[in-house]
Amino acid sequence: MVKVKAFVTKYAYWLFLAGLSALFCGACFTNALDWTILIYVAACSVFFTPEQIVATTILIRCFDGLTFGYSRLVIYLFFMLVTQYAIAVAQRRQTVSTRVLLVLFVFSMTFLLRMLMDKSPFGLICLYRITDFGTIFLVYELRKQLDWWRILRVLAIGLIISGVLGLLVNVSPFLQTLFDPLPAEHGWNDYNHDYYRFQGLTVWSTQYAGIATVVVCGLLLAKYQKRINNYWFYGLFVPVYVFGYQTLTRTFLLCVVVALMLFALFCFVRDRRQAWRTLLPLAGVLVAVSVIFFTATMGNFERIFHDNAMAGGSEWDFTEVIPPEAWEEMKHGDGTYYEYLGRKEFWAFYASDFCHSPVTILLGRGITHVFYAGHTAHNWYLFFAWKYGLAGIALFGTMLALMVNWRGWRTKQFWTRWWAGLIMVIPWLVQAVFDDNGFWAQMSIMLVILWCATQPRLTWHQ
Repeated sequence: MVKVKAFVTKYAYWLFLAGLSALFCGACFTNALDWTILIYVAACSVFFTPEQIVATTILIRCFDGLTFGYSRLVIYLFFMLVTQYAIAVAQRRQTVSTRVLLVLFVFSMTFLLRMLMDKSPFGLICLYRITDFGTIFLVYELRKQLDWWRILRVLAIGLIISGVLGLLVNVSPFLQTLFDPLPAEHGWNDYNHDYYRFQGLTVWSTQYAGIATVVVCGLLLAKYQKRINNYWFYGLFVPVYVFGYQTLTRTFLLCVVVALMLFALFCFVRDRRQAWRTLLPLAGVLVAVSVIFFTATMGNFERIFHDNAMAGGSEWDFTEVIPPEAWEEMKHGDGTYYEYLGRKEFWAFYASDFCHSPVTILLGRGITHVFYAGHTAHNWYLFFAWKYGLAGIALFGTMLALMVNWRGWRTKQFWTRWWAGLIMVIPWLVQAVFDDNGFWAQMSIMLVILWCATQPRLTWHQ
């Protein structure tokens, strides 16, 4: 009995994940388990440590496609984290970074100011945004109690489970209805019915690919720093790469190539002989996956060529602001030029709307505006500016800058401590050029903060 109790205590969180996975499996065939999952996570999280709360928060994002009700769990988990943080502060076990908190408060006030100007009601979308940025702050504050590798491992396992359960779309009528492989309203699927963009149990294939990019880069960083052995590395890396590859997302492949180039560079700089021993098996795995899924690769190339051909036909002048009504008419009308728009057209469209008034330039369109005319910007930098304005960019950048200990920044030793982190940072910066999914952006920022906390003098340690 004592051994059983010790086993349950030691592996309690993994037992929780096993139970959650079983419930998610059942939810692939019926939505009757939705409330059971919500209650299960809410009840178990009462006993979680801050690290387990953060891990569960980002894990839930891998299953958003089953029901949007799971997103509300993120708000609940955020308040659980706030409660633990407040108790630690009250008991003087935790100090408060007043400068960072002050900047976050001013940043939040810009949300409310823009909402008052638009006369928008305070709703769930506002809570989601406060939760996103508040979680980043709490991750920084509680960094001593968090381990970035353990959180990344939970995220990787969750993403793999999401991918495996996503395969049930072939046998589950419920998932077939929920995840229509070829939805008619998405023009980029209308022209090619020969392949299916894999999405696991996330909302979109691009969301799954974005999370997979975070995991792949994190695994490479952990491998470089010898935080992970070969069994864990290949056991997580291969399935995540396979599922990410099946999303047929060009940005994912580009970011993986960038991460691998940086990983190879740092390995060769550190030890050339050991680098060959590490890189040759990894290259063999990547080549084998590419050969096995050659058909999917061909479909992806066809999509690239088709996108370029269609985007080249656009002749719209985006120098003037296009009202949403005109955009909808243009998108769904009979015009031959505008049945498909590429990323450059979306970028120009968002940029023109961003610049249409001084208020929008300063404060953005506001958090209550999810998309403009129902379409994403396909650029995180542009989307962030469009939503939060120059004031939001300045305040968010200041908040991140205050999290870094800049003492000795003029010395070479200061910058060399950052080099390994570029394996995760640069692919994220590249991905942000072509995607605007806030989930992977938040995950990347939190993991980078936690990684920095493990390095000497990179973050302020109270």
